[in-house]
Amino acid sequence: MTSAVLILAVFWPAYSNGANDNFKGVATLYGSGTISYRKAVTWTTIATMAGSVLSILLAGSLAKSFSGKGLVPPELAQSGELLISVAAAGAGTILLATFLGMPTSTTHALTGALGGIALIVGYEEANLGELCGSFFLPLVVSPFLALGAAAMAIGGLLNSRKVAETMGKRITDLNPGQGLLGNLVTAALVLGASRLGVPVSTTHVSCDAIFGIGMVSRTARWKTIAQILATWLTTLPIGAALGAVIYWTLTRTGS
Repeated sequence: MTSAVLILAVFWPAYSNGANDNFKGVATLYGSGTISYRKAVTWTTIATMAGSVLSILLAGSLAKSFSGKGLVPPELAQSGELLISVAAAGAGTILLATFLGMPTSTTHALTGALGGIALIVGYEEANLGELCGSFFLPLVVSPFLALGAAAMAIGGLLNSRKVAETMGKRITDLNPGQGLLGNLVTAALVLGASRLGVPVSTTHVSCDAIFGIGMVSRTARWKTIAQILATWLTTLPIGAALGAVIYWTLTRTGS
């Protein structure tokens, strides 16, 4: 596999993740009018870069979860076709949600891609029990953390506006106090879960916090909430379908 393809396999999913995920940490601050969109994007980009660097120390074991190890035979887990298929399917799924302005989980998109590939290689060769056991494991974008961090930052700067508007403005009306509360709840739950070793989706936690605020304040916009929930339900099967198709195409054309 050429260096160009390797770089693309790292850059594209990282870019997609940045476009969809970067803004979630500051969505309530923007939605409540506490800070402007430009300041919010700047803050979250800096935080994302710092988090990517920190993941060098903390996320090594999680990276293995998306390598396919234990899910498919070792020779397939090390193949370029699997790497490209998982990266492209996950990135494509997340970019589709981003263009629609819907926040979703990159974890689920990549897990769906692995599941689709596992189905393509067959039940005899794939360990589907491993997939179920790893379903909710958090995302590590790529082993090339410097490039991954840069791609996430670029994706967030260029393509996060629609997701920002959805989370910050379309779910419910927020004042500064409610925005702060949403961020505190999200941070407490994610950090608490990490401390206990329980993997969670930051996307789901952040959105659910905003859902809850909207329900209590009676300003929740149920149409938007329904659209987000529908996106969550379709992320996994879309990732699986794309992963299966891409992997099947690569293995057939390469043989």
